[in-house]
Amino acid sequence: MREGIQAAALLAQIATAMLFVWAGASKFAQPGPIRTTIAALKMAWSPALALALASCEIAAGLALLLLPGRWLTAILISALACLFSAAALFATIRHLHVECACFGSSRSALLGWRQLALLPAWLAVAASVIGIPPVLIEDRLALTFTALAILAGRALWSLMPLFAEHRAQWIAIDGS
Repeated sequence: MREGIQAAALLAQIATAMLFVWAGASKFAQPGPIRTTIAALKMAWSPALALALASCEIAAGLALLLLPGRWLTAILISALACLFSAAALFATIRHLHVECACFGSSRSALLGWRQLALLPAWLAVAASVIGIPPVLIEDRLALTFTALAILAGRALWSLMPLFAEHRAQWIAIDGS
């Protein structure tokens, strides 16, 4: 039974880590949507806050993979969860129609109840970091590289239409 709980916690932590790294990298690649979101929430310094948010998301994702059982990891995840929920609550109370820009411009929805509903899940992952003994401690670096390789493969897959378009243009130019 204990191994099952540990395995479930590990899977939730890996999934959350990959989401955080993907979201942070998306914000670095396309900072415009998150800057717009921050500005729509009436917060100053949207470029600096967008950079800080992307950095914190990537740090939390890597901490989940590399620093199991540490308070720092749990605090990072909890802080981000509370930040997302606070932004959603602010937008909901003020009746603002703000795109969340969670995963850049391609994956966006209205900021609101979805982020509030996910708060218990984020906090459960944070609690699992401290409350459940970590597994695969000696294999965490390999686990991290595997997760990052999966994310890199996903990113390359999403770029395939651009590669095909570039190749077609190159053939058209070279053939003329």
